[in-house]
Amino acid sequence: MKMFAGLGNPGAEYAATRHNVGFMLADALAARWDATAWRTKQDALVAEARLGAEKILLVKPLTYMNESGRAVGPLLSWYKLGTSDLIVAHDDIDLPVGTIRLRKKGSAGGHNGMKSILYHVKDENFPRVRIGVGHPAHEHDQVIRHVLSPFSDEDTIPKKRKNRNRLKMTWTKTYGAKKPNPTSRVKIRDSRKQGGTSMAKITALYADENGEIFFAAGMAGAARLGDDIVRLTEDMLIPLPDSADLMFLPERLAVGYDKKGKLSTLPGRAVSAILPAGYTRLLMPAFRKENGASMLPLFGYTAVALRKGKLYAAALYTDKNDKWDPLRYNTRALKRLVRDLKQKFPSNRLVAHLANCSLEWHCCTAQNLFYHRWEAGI
Repeated sequence: MKMFAGLGNPGAEYAATRHNVGFMLADALAARWDATAWRTKQDALVAEARLGAEKILLVKPLTYMNESGRAVGPLLSWYKLGTSDLIVAHDDIDLPVGTIRLRKKGSAGGHNGMKSILYHVKDENFPRVRIGVGHPAHEHDQVIRHVLSPFSDEDTIPKKRKNRNRLKMTWTKTYGAKKPNPTSRVKIRDSRKQGGTSMAKITALYADENGEIFFAAGMAGAARLGDDIVRLTEDMLIPLPDSADLMFLPERLAVGYDKKGKLSTLPGRAVSAILPAGYTRLLMPAFRKENGASMLPLFGYTAVALRKGKLYAAALYTDKNDKWDPLRYNTRALKRLVRDLKQKFPSNRLVAHLANCSLEWHCCTAQNLFYHRWEAGI
């Protein structure tokens, strides 16, 4: 196993800043290598991937940049890895924007995140990827403002690269009858290349068998309300939550409304959102079953559509308590809590079932039982 640690600061306010190019690279590698979903472990977000026969652990420390070593050091110990198995990616103000330099070993070079890692691993013999973010001035306060600000139009990033990603990218899982395939990150593509017409105000989505999602230009989004299929309207929708998942529904064809108001079948699978804790589904995805379609796992499938170039879900934000924060789930203590409760109730089938849901499927509602929180699954 090898560990790739991309450095940055957690939180939406830092996501697009120069200081977070390490996080950005880790996300890009997770997408390219079809990594598993990010989960919390040892004060970091981790995802696993394979590159040929080699297993790769992708790491994004949650300790903030200057304390990166507090996450990287314990993770190396946990997985019984040495510094020879470690690669670190970080921003570098001494390189032009977009320039990448590989360094086999060495000092921190004035980078506080690297200083923290060197302090905790006690060895500088590991490679690092230096990603140029440019240097505005030598004054300390200007450097801080520079690295904590987003890239500007003056930065030499090719326009084509920026423009082709205008639509929101989201995590997509493909579920079959048993277990999901590895998570992948995808773009939502324009079906007009396949003969569509102009955009509807709320546009239907569909997916191909590879999990790639398309918006059906000219087709309005639809949802299921009980046994009825209804047209999605703005008052039914909220922006798709950041930690939501998307999946396509196997053996179920997506549907949408054409310009004449006729419900039509789309050339791909229905797309569903799986909401994070604290959100409540209003409507289910609309679809037409193929003959012999198997039963789906019992998840909270939620209707999703495209509106003004962004993803929206038919849901409500119902519980603003911070205990629903994703960082409070899939913690290091979870396996111990599951083990303790199973030992206390060794013959309880419900406990055994929710234990599997918690550890295998990372279900937040199931985990509430073991965290002793409300709304545990029954």
